Amino acid sequence: MHLVFCLGAVDKIVELKFADKTAWRGAATGGRIFLDRPELFGGNQREGGVSGYIDVEMGLPDQGQNDYLASNLGANIPAWRGVMALVFRNFYLGNNPYLKKPSVKIQRVFTTPDGQKNWLPEIAGIGNVVSVSDAAIYIAMDGSGSMSGARMAAQKAAVVGLLELIRDNFDEKNDIKIVMWGSISVFSTEQRNCSKDDYADLIDWVQAAPEFTGATDFNAAVAGAKQFFDGDQTVTPWGLGSGFPQNGRFLFNWADGDRGSETKRRVFVFITDGEPTPTTTAQEAADTLRAIDDLEVYGINIALADTQYTALLDNTPGDGVPVVDAGNTDALLDVFKRVFSNGLDYNPAHFLRDVILYPNIGTSDLAANIGDSFETAANTLYDEGFGISLKFQNPRSRRENKAEIERHIDARVYRDRLTGKWEIKLIRKDYDPDNLFVINADNAISWSNFSWRDPKNLPNHIVLKYTDPKEDKLVAIPLVNPAKVQLAGRIISEPVTYDGVRNHDLAARLAARDLLALSSPLRSGTVMVFDLPAELNIGSPIILDNPKQGIASAVYRIVDLKEGDGRSNEIEISVVEEVFALGDEVLTALPSEVPSVASTEALPVVDRLIEEAPYSEIVRTMGQAAADDLLADEPATGFLNLAGKSPSGNALNAVISVDSGAGYEGGNLLQFALALDLLSTLKASADAIVILVDLDADVQDIRIGSLASIGDEYVRIDSVQVYSDAFALPDAFAVNDAFATAATITLGRGCLDTVPQAHAIGETVFFWSDLPASDRVEYFGGETVDVKLRTATGAELLSQSDAPSDTVAFAQRAIRPYPPGNLQIDGNYSVVLVSGVFSLTWAHRDRLIQTTGVYEDHTYGNIGPEASVTYRFVAEMLDQSGVVIQVLEDTSLGSVTSHSFDTSILFDAFAPVDAFAVSDVFLSSAKYLKTSVFSERDGYESWQSASITTPILFAPTNLTMTEIFS
Repeated sequence: MHLVFCLGAVDKIVELKFADKTAWRGAATGGRIFLDRPELFGGNQREGGVSGYIDVEMGLPDQGQNDYLASNLGANIPAWRGVMALVFRNFYLGNNPYLKKPSVKIQRVFTTPDGQKNWLPEIAGIGNVVSVSDAAIYIAMDGSGSMSGARMAAQKAAVVGLLELIRDNFDEKNDIKIVMWGSISVFSTEQRNCSKDDYADLIDWVQAAPEFTGATDFNAAVAGAKQFFDGDQTVTPWGLGSGFPQNGRFLFNWADGDRGSETKRRVFVFITDGEPTPTTTAQEAADTLRAIDDLEVYGINIALADTQYTALLDNTPGDGVPVVDAGNTDALLDVFKRVFSNGLDYNPAHFLRDVILYPNIGTSDLAANIGDSFETAANTLYDEGFGISLKFQNPRSRRENKAEIERHIDARVYRDRLTGKWEIKLIRKDYDPDNLFVINADNAISWSNFSWRDPKNLPNHIVLKYTDPKEDKLVAIPLVNPAKVQLAGRIISEPVTYDGVRNHDLAARLAARDLLALSSPLRSGTVMVFDLPAELNIGSPIILDNPKQGIASAVYRIVDLKEGDGRSNEIEISVVEEVFALGDEVLTALPSEVPSVASTEALPVVDRLIEEAPYSEIVRTMGQAAADDLLADEPATGFLNLAGKSPSGNALNAVISVDSGAGYEGGNLLQFALALDLLSTLKASADAIVILVDLDADVQDIRIGSLASIGDEYVRIDSVQVYSDAFALPDAFAVNDAFATAATITLGRGCLDTVPQAHAIGETVFFWSDLPASDRVEYFGGETVDVKLRTATGAELLSQSDAPSDTVAFAQRAIRPYPPGNLQIDGNYSVVLVSGVFSLTWAHRDRLIQTTGVYEDHTYGNIGPEASVTYRFVAEMLDQSGVVIQVLEDTSLGSVTSHSFDTSILFDAFAPVDAFAVSDVFLSSAKYLKTSVFSERDGYESWQSASITTPILFAPTNLTMTEIFS
C-alpha cells in the first residue's frame, strides 16, 4: 500500500494514527519504521490492530524508486519526489474488511517546500507542549571539571525540569537512562517503563549526582547506549529467508536477558561544555551511536561556540547544535522542550515568507524582494513563543493564506511604498507616543466617516477555539469582560477560532487580546492628507488630533492607504483607534479545556446513569411500529438506557457488560456523555427552571431542546448561558460558592414519563439524549440484571473486577401510561400552606403521541389522552423525613382532570369521617401533606406520579399565659 499525504518535502513524521488512534510516535526523517500494535482496535477478539514495516518517503529532490513498489509494480514507476508518502510493506491492518483511515502528523520547519535548508533555521521552530510517550531516552550530562559551579547547577535544574515535564505529560511509559560522564568513570541510573513514582527517583538521583574533575572523553558519554537501546540481543528473530528486513530492532522476547528498548522511540541527548579529550573520541563515540538503529541524537553545547565535534554525534541537522549560555537553566530547558515537543510549531514570519516565495502555498516571488522587517518580526515572534501550525488543504490564493496568518499573529504584510519590497508590521505596543507622526488641522485636508460601535452591542464574552496538540481537535477557552457585561446588561458572545494555535498559554493570550479589541468601542474613519512620511505604511501607529471630531491626540493605526493617482496627489488613510491606548481591563477567565495528557490506565466510570429505558427511547431506537408490535406481543419487555461520564482524558468509550444470571457478557460500546454537577438546589416545582452547573468547556455544545437527566427526572434544555449571575436565582442563598465560574441552564421540567422532583447541590446532570446507549437485549418485567461499564483506552480495557456494578430491576416501564402533567393546586405549582378546600387540576398525556423528539415539559397543556387512561388521587400525611404516616384519601376519578380536597380533616380531630380521626401522637409527628395523581391503564400504573407536597401548620392548643410569655 502506497499513501501520499502532502506536497513538498518535510522535516519529519512525528505521529501516525489509524482511525484517530495513535499507532506510532517518534521522529522519522526517512528510512523504515516498525509498528507493533496488534491490540490497537481491540485485538483478535474485536478488530485487531496494526503491525509491520513502513518505508518513509520524504519526497526529497534526489529520492529514488522504492524497491518494494518496484518489485510489485515493475521498474517503470516514478520516484515520487516532491510529495511525502508512506509505503506499507506486507502490513497487517487488522481484522476489519474496511481500512481504518490512516493519518500522519508531520513537521516542516527546517526544510523549505522545495526541500532546501530554511531561512534563519535557529528561530524557525517554536517549541510546543512536551509530550513523550513510549520512548527510550538516554541523557548524557557533562560532569567534567569545567562544568562545576553555575554550569552544573543549571544543567541539573534543566534536566530536572525536563523530567518533570515528561512525568506530567506521558500516556505510555518511557525507559530513561541518565549518565554523568567525564573521563572514563561514569555514574548512571536507569528506569524501565517509568511510573510517576519512578520519576521522583530519577529527579533525586540528578540532584545528588557527583561531579568529576577529569576531562571530556566522549566515549564515556556513550558507553552504555548500545546496551540500553539494544539490550543483550544482537540479531533479529527473523530467519534470513523470511523476507523481513534486517534492521536490528527486537520485536518480541525470543531469548533471555535484557530486551533493551524494543520498539520504543529512541532518543539520545548529549550535553558538553568542552572539546573531546582526546579529539579522536568524538568520531569513536559517533561510530558507537551510528551502530544503533533508529536513534535520534541531539547534541547541545554549553558556552562552547565550536560545534564541530558535537556535530559528529548529532544526526538531527535540522536544529543544528544549539549553544546555550553558561548557567542559563531556562535556555537549556527550552532546548529540551524543542527536542521533546509534540512537533515544533512554525515561526509565522517564516510561514509568511513561504507564502510569498513558493507557488504551492501562495505565488512565486524572489527572496530578494523580501525586506529586513521579516527578520525583525521573526525574532519578535520567536521571543513571544508565537508558533503556529497550519494545513492548507486546497490551493488558495496568496491573499487568503496571507490573511489567515496575519489574523493569527495580528500583523500586516504589505509592499513598501518606496522600495516595493514585502514588509511586515506586527501590531504591538512597541512605540513611544511622543515620537509618532501627528496628523492635525495643519496637514489634513479632510476628515470623514469617523464613528464608533455602540458599546451596548459589542461582544463581552469570547469563546476562543484552538487545536489541542495531542488530540488534534479543537478545544475552547472562554473569557468574559464583567464590566462590559454589566454595561450591556446581557452576555454577548463571539466565537473565534485559531486552528493554527496548538499551545494553551498562547491561546489564553490571544483570547485576552481579542476580547479587549472586540469589547472596545474603537473609533474609525478616513483622513485625507497631501503628504505622508515614507516610513509610514499599513499597520503604522500615528497620532490624530482634531478637537472638532472629538479626537484629542489619540493613537490610531493605519489599516489602509491609497496613494494619489497622478492627477491628484492626495493620500487617503483609513485608520482605527489603537486598542493598546485604552488601558488595561479586568477580564475573567472561565474554566477551559486545558489539554492534559493522561496515562494509559483505564479508570472506572464514576458518574453513571443506569436505568430501564422509557417508551420514547425504544421508539427512537427501533421505530414506533416495531416498538408497539413488540409491546403488544410481550408487554413486559424492557431495555437498558445508559449514560456515563468519561473518567479520564484518555478514555475512548466503555464496553457494556451485563449479568442476567449467567455471568457478565456483551460487547456493545457506550459513548461518554457530558455530565456536570449541580451548583444550586432545585425545588420539586415545575416553575423552578434555572440551575447552575460546573462550567465545562463543552457546555457550549449542549443542544437546545435536547433531553437531560437529574436523578430520576428528565428535563429539557431551553437555554445555556456560559456566564452566570447566581443572584438571579430564586434560591440564590442556596448557591454553592463556586457559582462565579458556573453556567446557567434554563430547563423544562418533568418530561416524558417523569415529573418534577427536588434535587440537591452535587447531583449530576447527564446530557445524554443525543448519545443513547443500550446493550440492545430484551429483558422482561421482574427480571433483575447487574450492569458494568468497562472503560476502554487506546491501550487498555478495564477489568470486570475493577468496574463498579449497578442493578436494574425491570418493571415494565415502556408499557406504562405517562403521568399527568401540569399539576397545580389553585393554579399554583407549589403552595406554602394549605387550608380549607382546594382544587387540584392537571393535564392529559399520551405516550403514543409524545415520540417526536420535541419534549413537552410538565407545564404543557393537554396532550391526548392515551386511550383508556384514568386517574387516581391519593392524599397522604408525611413526617419530617417524608415517611407516610397515614393515607387520608385514595380515590379513582375516571378521566376527569380536576379534584377537590377539604383540608379541614387535618385540623379537626372530631371530623365527621371517624375513620380519619387524628391522635395527639399523629398531630405531633405530621409535618407535610402530599397530594398525588396517578395515571392508570389496563392494570398498569404510571412510572411516576404527579404530586405537590406542602407543609402543615397546626394551631397551638392548651397553652397557658405563662407558657406564652416564656
